[in-house]
Amino acid sequence: GKESRAYDINDKGQVVGYYGELANDKAPARAFIWDEETGITELGSLGNGSQATAVNNKGQVVGTSRTPAGQWHAFIWDKTNGMCDLGTLGGKHSYANDINDKGQVIGYSDLPNGQRHAFIWQEDTGMVDIGTLGGPTSGVSGINNAGRVVGAILKKNRYRPFVWDPARGMAELRVAGNKSYVKINDSGQVVGYYFTPKWLNFKERHSVFVWDPNRGAVE
Repeated sequence: GKESRAYDINDKGQVVGYYGELANDKAPARAFIWDEETGITELGSLGNGSQATAVNNKGQVVGTSRTPAGQWHAFIWDKTNGMCDLGTLGGKHSYANDINDKGQVIGYSDLPNGQRHAFIWQEDTGMVDIGTLGGPTSGVSGINNAGRVVGAILKKNRYRPFVWDPARGMAELRVAGNKSYVKINDSGQVVGYYFTPKWLNFKERHSVFVWDPNRGAVE
């Protein structure tokens, strides 16, 4: 093909991403997993095209693939079962962003009303909406091996970072700025980036922070 992109790597050195012509309908992108021993292995699709976004240390891969009906659905793939459709939260499209070593998958999905909400998926429960704290939209960017999830919600026209876990639900992180992108480690520490646009006499500001449950956010 004419292009390839890598999105994630696990502790075994396995890399996932996609390759293809120009990722269009006539020559759709194809998800792959790569390792030093076997090279690139194509993962297939749910119908027409696929992209892989994350891989865990068990070699399970997640991403998104277009169905025969033209909808994009989140998938999970492994060597034994191949590619499995994770479905949606009732809307047309869903996208998987990350997976932990327990096989828990996070991403976001359309609702029947067209809003997009973050989800967590696991084999015994299927796809579960993790909410928005009252706003119209939520998205996710990371999950650790304890099942804690981080992402952002849309609140008063600002994207605010959050942390979620199954026991306590969703909590907003008190971080400055209008837009944030966050990741989480297995100790529950969150690292992120935020951006505040220029306003009146205040200059545009870009910064990074680390947050943990005991200290809060530290720039």
